[in-house]
Amino acid sequence: MSIYIVRHTEVDIPKGTCYGQLDVPLKKNFEKEFAKLKRLLPKKIDLVYSSPSQRCTAFAKFLDPKYKTDKALLELNFGDWEGQLWQEIPENELKIWSENFVTERPTHGENLLELFERTGHFFNTLRLLDDQDIVVVAHAGVIRCMIANMLQIPLENIFKIQVGFGKVYKFDLKDDSQMDQWFI
Repeated sequence: MSIYIVRHTEVDIPKGTCYGQLDVPLKKNFEKEFAKLKRLLPKKIDLVYSSPSQRCTAFAKFLDPKYKTDKALLELNFGDWEGQLWQEIPENELKIWSENFVTERPTHGENLLELFERTGHFFNTLRLLDDQDIVVVAHAGVIRCMIANMLQIPLENIFKIQVGFGKVYKFDLKDDSQMDQWFI
């Protein structure tokens, strides 16, 4: 089984905005980027999963109109911070969160451990499928958590995992349930 995890392309919002689960649109040139991304994926895709956010479903629909959404693939919920510029978030709140983002939550948001657990449950359901080539369209936080899960990277080191817009990450699951990883 091969799992292709794709991060959505660039969003059309002011730079430096904390957007988390806000449903923000993609930049206008996304169709050109979709065509490039599609060439990195297998010609025959058995199943496409997507975050329900429009920035992910646009590409999922481009790949397969019968794609499935799963709320487990939503980005980290930044609660009251969403829609604000990072520089406008109260410094003391940001400091508390940044010193322990694994277990601290923004007000009305979730922590990284919660995101890690929900993406882990989703990934474990994928492992049970018989499909050979699966595409998952998601967000940077979700992808970091999936990679950390597969490669057993401590959550404290998760931001060392670079996840760019419109990037594809391929994972092959072997019969012995071990993961091999290739970046495309």
